[in-house]
Amino acid sequence: MPPLIDLTGTAFGRLTVIERTSDRVPGRPRWLCRCQCGRDAVVAGDPLRKGDIRSCGCLRLERLRTAITTHGHAARGNRHPLYVTWCGMRARCNRPRDPEYANYGERGITVCQRWEGPDGFPNFLADMGDKPSSAHSIDRINVDGDYEPSNCRWADPITQANNKRPRQLQEAA
Repeated sequence: MPPLIDLTGTAFGRLTVIERTSDRVPGRPRWLCRCQCGRDAVVAGDPLRKGDIRSCGCLRLERLRTAITTHGHAARGNRHPLYVTWCGMRARCNRPRDPEYANYGERGITVCQRWEGPDGFPNFLADMGDKPSSAHSIDRINVDGDYEPSNCRWADPITQANNKRPRQLQEAA
């Protein structure tokens, strides 16, 4: 077994090692650490030295809060329905590989600048508000117009179905 490396006083991310504690598994030292947030945590030495553990858990919570506040409920695995709507609207207009791009972006339909960029989702929420029900979806009043506050509303399936482009008749070859 290699000699024990004393980690006392060493900082790893937000953690500073205070002292060695009893080993849960023989030969696998554990360390009492104090986090910058003031909490103590007992951590195994290997993941601490490798950088796999950098805080008492406060860093993860902080990142989660930041993801929710800056990206509008975009925490991984927990996407807010309005965030999904916003992402879908932008994909239809901006991503040529999106299945609906031909009906939106290729036709020149865009998303207004207010709803794009880092403040796009909070602005979208402020302008559109919450859906009246889960059956409602975003609808452009003028089907040839852009996604912008003055041209968008929440519509139920019947209103949405009645607000479509006229069908293009194909000539016989």
